[in-house]
Amino acid sequence: MSGEAVLTQAVDPASDRPVYKQIADHLREAIGRGRLLEGDQLPSEVQLMSHYGVARMTVRNALRLLQAGGLITAEHGRGVYVRARPPVRRLASDRFARRHRKEGKAAFIAAVVGGIGSLPGAAVGGLVIGLAQSFSIGYISSTFSDAIVFAVLIAVMVLRPSGLLGRAAVQKV
Repeated sequence: MSGEAVLTQAVDPASDRPVYKQIADHLREAIGRGRLLEGDQLPSEVQLMSHYGVARMTVRNALRLLQAGGLITAEHGRGVYVRARPPVRRLASDRFARRHRKEGKAAFIAAVVGGIGSLPGAAVGGLVIGLAQSFSIGYISSTFSDAIVFAVLIAVMVLRPSGLLGRAAVQKV
């Protein structure tokens, strides 16, 4: 689609919204509605300046805003293009969360880590388990996230058998 066909709106000089943001909104809308597809070239700076009746810096600010948002890429000497969107790839493994939630294991692990019989302890335990899983996925590998969570469980059971916020049972003899 030609760049001229995309330029259908005008800026509102009476608006409180800065002109460069209005231009960015128009271009963002054209991309969102499919008038500009991945790999399509945006209208040139000169075309945008002519259509909107604005200075080059205003157009550049609008394009810079879209580029910062990841919608477009600028190729020096060639033009500005709609950025191809890479497929969304999940970095986190949800195996632990879904599988163990269904089996009730996640709640049990959180209760043991926090301290059996302690409601705040269970909440803290859930937080600790969630953080351990997130950090293991982010810094080590999602393959080992289950092992890391169980290592935290074992460490808490060895170092603090009553849990993080649990109280040791005192038996009077």
